[in-house]
Amino acid sequence: MNKISAVVLAGGLGKRLGRPLPKQLLLLRGKPMVVHTLERLDMLDEIDRIIVPCPAAYLDEIAQTVTNFGIGKEVMCIIGGQTRQESVYNAIREVKTEYVLLHEAARPFVTVEQFRAIIRSEYENVTYAIRVLPTVLQGREVITGVLNREYLLDIQLPQKFRTVDLRRCHEMAVERNEKFTEDAGMIVQYLSKPVHVLKGSEINKKITTPLDIKMSEFLYDEMLASKRGGAK
Repeated sequence: MNKISAVVLAGGLGKRLGRPLPKQLLLLRGKPMVVHTLERLDMLDEIDRIIVPCPAAYLDEIAQTVTNFGIGKEVMCIIGGQTRQESVYNAIREVKTEYVLLHEAARPFVTVEQFRAIIRSEYENVTYAIRVLPTVLQGREVITGVLNREYLLDIQLPQKFRTVDLRRCHEMAVERNEKFTEDAGMIVQYLSKPVHVLKGSEINKKITTPLDIKMSEFLYDEMLASKRGGAK
């Protein structure tokens, strides 16, 4: 495969965590969370450059963090959007390669092997996911339906897409003023193209809540102990 660009989404402010800094700058084993992902991408020869959409107020700080931790690849920090979808759209307009890899700074437990496997996957559009194990019902104040968990997936990142496909989907979403919380669904809904699934990992968890922060160092140590590789 030719070189591929990587987008590391770092646009959130982490308001749900109640911390003074956005979560991508919170320390995990002595390093800002975003650095764990950047260091692993830095190990991959397939990666051309890394684009990091981030809050305008933290643009310089994140750029300086990249320098401080000696990331060797070209890292382009840009202003993210008000939503995840807007941040991806801002980033995808900067991508020049045929394929693009998406990841989130708030998933610091990803491994080099997981990045490498999805980059080298034969599929054009592909995501990691794990099966939904709990029983999931539909409704709000009352139950209105039962969902069959045999056909439910918990979508994880990283994801790999053909750049033209992802860019077209985001253009269509803007034209129609439609909102999405992730990108594989856009490919399926707008282009009717298959998005293939690689088996994810329960450790590759997104840091979202205060409890996640408390558990993060334990999970990180578990990732190291499992010897899945790539973490420092």
